[in-house]
Amino acid sequence: MNLNLDCFRDTLKCCIDHIDYEETNHSWKIITVNLDILYNSEELKNYSKKEIMSSVVYLDECGFIKVSSKFPENRPYVDRCTIEGVTFIGHQFYENIR
Repeated sequence: MNLNLDCFRDTLKCCIDHIDYEETNHSWKIITVNLDILYNSEELKNYSKKEIMSSVVYLDECGFIKVSSKFPENRPYVDRCTIEGVTFIGHQFYENIR
């Protein structure tokens, strides 16, 4: 399977743009991203679900994103996952390729 590098970059950007923190009652809540959000995002509309899912898998493998839950585990693909953040390395990588 080939990695679509444009999709990889745009998926990382989508995570950067949409993952955030929200203050709630003197605490913080993470606004996460999941595959359904990515599949339905305007920014990624030109890519297939397979390309987006593959990008998420590779972004996770590279340590560019923080995935808090992934199903199924220990597989080369994911059906569901929650992305909680973009790592410092992920931000640096994005700045170098945009």
